[in-house]
Amino acid sequence: MAESAKTRIATRFLTPIAAAAASAAAGYVVKRGPDYVDRVLLPRLRELAGEAENVTKDLPSKATSVAGGAGDVAQDLTDRAKTLVGSGAETPSRANHRRFTAQELEQRRDDRARSRAQRRKARGR
Repeated sequence: MAESAKTRIATRFLTPIAAAAASAAAGYVVKRGPDYVDRVLLPRLRELAGEAENVTKDLPSKATSVAGGAGDVAQDLTDRAKTLVGSGAETPSRANHRRFTAQELEQRRDDRARSRAQRRKARGR
C-alpha cells in the first residue's frame, strides 16, 4: 500500500515538471529551429547538391556508351538536374507560390489575431 502512495505522490510531483520541460523544449525548438536550418542544414544541403552535380557530369558519356539513344535522354535529364541544383532554382512545386510583402504578412497576422479574439469571445473565455 505504501508503494502505491509513493508512486501517486511522485507522479503528481513529476508530471507538471515533465510537462514544463517538454513545453520549454518545444519553445526552444520553435525559436531556434529556423536559425539552425539556415546556419547548419541549408549549407549542408547545398554541399550535397554540389557533390550530386559533380557525380552527374559523367552520366551522359556513361549512358551513351551503354545505350546509344539513352545518352540523349540522360543528357537532357542531367541538364535539368543541373539547372535545378546548380543554380539554386526553386523546384517547380514551389516556383508558383506567391511571395508576401512584410505589410501583407503583418496584415494576415493581425487578421488571424482578430479572428482568434472573436472565437474566444464567442466561447465565453
